[in-house]
Amino acid sequence: MDGASSSDAIARLGLRLQRTFERSAGKNMQFYATVNWWHTSTGSTISFDQVQVGSLYPANRYEAKLGLNGDLGRNWSAWSNVSGAWGAQSYHAYVVRLGLKYRW
Repeated sequence: MDGASSSDAIARLGLRLQRTFERSAGKNMQFYATVNWWHTSTGSTISFDQVQVGSLYPANRYEAKLGLNGDLGRNWSAWSNVSGAWGAQSYHAYVVRLGLKYRW
């Protein structure tokens, strides 16, 4: 691999719907759904042995995400989401994220 290059800007237009429930005193749970349209004019390319393979991402990508945030108590909270993204040139990406956070 010779290298990768990128320049320009990426824009995102999205919508998020969320609902928060109080499970018990001070412990909330939040469900959300997000849809995004990502647009880029970025000329990001990758090349092997000085042969340019193509763009890393299509100019327009569409993403859908479902998630959950929750308070666990004693300054702990957790979050999780699953997402999928699609675009031209058979582009697709699927992601599962899990996280744990402590506030002090």
